[in-house]
Amino acid sequence: MRRPLIGLLLWTLLLLALGVVAALLWKAVAEPSAYVVTERGAVLTEEAIRGQFQVVAAFMAVGALVSLVWGGVVAVVMNRLGWALVPWFVVATLAAGGVAWRLGTWWGPSDPTAASVRGLSVGDEVPSALQVDTLAPFLAWPAGALLALLVVTYLSGLRSTARPPR
Repeated sequence: MRRPLIGLLLWTLLLLALGVVAALLWKAVAEPSAYVVTERGAVLTEEAIRGQFQVVAAFMAVGALVSLVWGGVVAVVMNRLGWALVPWFVVATLAAGGVAWRLGTWWGPSDPTAASVRGLSVGDEVPSALQVDTLAPFLAWPAGALLALLVVTYLSGLRSTARPPR
């Protein structure tokens, strides 16, 4: 019983480290909307507001991809744990998503406020912060891992029931 727990712990630590990598990847691929500086401060145009979805979509795509790869490898290596992988995948991937979100928001552009637009001229553009403000985008992380687990389980079931040719 001790060996699987150590394995789960090590795989979880690897996933949390991948959460750090995912934060950097999210920061690199996300294109945050730009605030335009006016006489009254920084404002988002209507077009820029629509563009905020791209930041959330990038977070979901990065999370699903990282979790899919990690989940596939873990499903193959730790397959003897069976159904116990399901709740563990959900908890571990949500934690990694939290790490990626927190670090991405820290490392990404800061939220333009009245204080941050001082010294800028009217018409200058300031990037908005990386934001994920609902729970739903975080669900892409466990979805990716669980999809990988489902595929690996299905394929291993096919392999175990296959009969050699006569």
